[in-house]
Amino acid sequence: MENAEIPDYPTKADLDEFDWDDCSKCSGDGLRDVGCADCQGTGVINSLEGDESDCNTCGGDGTVEEECDECDGTGKIKPSEDEEPTEEQIGDWQSEVEDATTIVDESPV
Repeated sequence: MENAEIPDYPTKADLDEFDWDDCSKCSGDGLRDVGCADCQGTGVINSLEGDESDCNTCGGDGTVEEECDECDGTGKIKPSEDEEPTEEQIGDWQSEVEDATTIVDESPV
């Protein structure tokens, strides 16, 4: 009989990135609206002559999109290593363990 190599018990952090939870700070978009620095969020720029015009940076909106700093622009939050695995991960792990520990009941000879 040979040694069986048992796979490590999974954690939620082992999930593929597309299965991670959406970032709550940017709602999964990877971007968030912040106040425009050029017009201080007003959407208007005053010229030296006193004329007002729409801010070119934000288009007069007063906000600009910025990469979310919580998820680094991915829109997803990586689970921590101590989070429990999903039911699917546990099922896959159990199948791998069964495959690794199944004893062949027919002699190959």
